[in-house]
Amino acid sequence: MKKISDAILLQCLEQLDNGRPVESVQARCSEIGAELGHVLECTRQLEGLSVDPPLAVQQRARAGFLAQAQGGAKGPVGLTFRPRWLAPALAVLLLLLVASTTVVGASASAVPGDALYGTKRAVEQWRLLIAAGPEAEAELTASFRQERLHEVTQLLDTERSAEVSFEGTLQSLGEQRWTVGGLPIVVDSLTHIVGSPG
Repeated sequence: MKKISDAILLQCLEQLDNGRPVESVQARCSEIGAELGHVLECTRQLEGLSVDPPLAVQQRARAGFLAQAQGGAKGPVGLTFRPRWLAPALAVLLLLLVASTTVVGASASAVPGDALYGTKRAVEQWRLLIAAGPEAEAELTASFRQERLHEVTQLLDTERSAEVSFEGTLQSLGEQRWTVGGLPIVVDSLTHIVGSPG
């Protein structure tokens, strides 16, 4: 069996494409005619085969495609419910959460007379409401009493005046000057005292 070179094979295939019969192409290459004849015959038979799918398969595929196109594109089930208002609502909720956290954090250092002092006291009341039990509530109450004394000290140190309310142990009692919780208090006609000292 003789080997057929690529160049000769390509020449012969080109002649077949141009419409020459197999026998005519085979006769032109007489030195390898027999081997070439088998290859050319196979090529001719392969060209006669249809690579298109049967008509019934084509029609089913087309009908399926058109049905899906008319039905619209459908996403994965379960992920289709996304109302238009959801993203803006979540953004507003996040903004409120950030703003609330910022205001609560800023109010922690407020003293009587400051704009955020009411917020600070409201947060303290809320913390008392959600306390885990009587012991936790008592600890918070004691902590808040100490905070009131600290606030009065801050007011005195900065020479600010404001209406204050606090509790403490009466340490000394004079005619117009008392010491309560370590703080000097001037008692006058405007001082509101709950209970009777002494």
